[in-house]
Amino acid sequence: MYNCRPCRYDCDRIEGIEDIQKGICKVHEGIKCIREGLEAICRCCMCDGIKAIRKGLCLVEEGLCYIIRGAKDIDSTSGCSGKSSFQKGICDLKEGIMCIKKGLQDICRCRMCEGVESIQKGLCELENGLVDITEVLDDVLAEREMNKKRRCEALDKISDMCRCIEWDGCAKDC
Repeated sequence: MYNCRPCRYDCDRIEGIEDIQKGICKVHEGIKCIREGLEAICRCCMCDGIKAIRKGLCLVEEGLCYIIRGAKDIDSTSGCSGKSSFQKGICDLKEGIMCIKKGLQDICRCRMCEGVESIQKGLCELENGLVDITEVLDDVLAEREMNKKRRCEALDKISDMCRCIEWDGCAKDC
């Protein structure tokens, strides 16, 4: 007896990709805020700078959550394609967040040079992570498009073959 269950491989699922794209945008917005905050601190506008960095940090952390959720969805539907690169990008984002938090603590303790240096290092880590994740996402999208095209071509061939059989009653004449 055939047991019909929903397929656990949802081939056309795009929420994972959408989550990653949304996460990339959030991280990008967060980086902008952190840069603005760093510039404000360098102009001795400490309160404005710290607020902007905190806002940016929240956006980056929110974006990271979206990226992790999306990466899990993509891992479950597309095999191992790009899994290690996603992980590397995620690790870079986490490292960047830690550096920025450390820099913020240093600034709040009046250790300006160490704080600014830590935040700059964190920004570099965030940008590296974002680049890795964006490149992997592009690869995943290209792979899905290629598979979709290949699947369409195969289905067209099958459709043509079946049409010959139905119309002619004999496939060898086609």
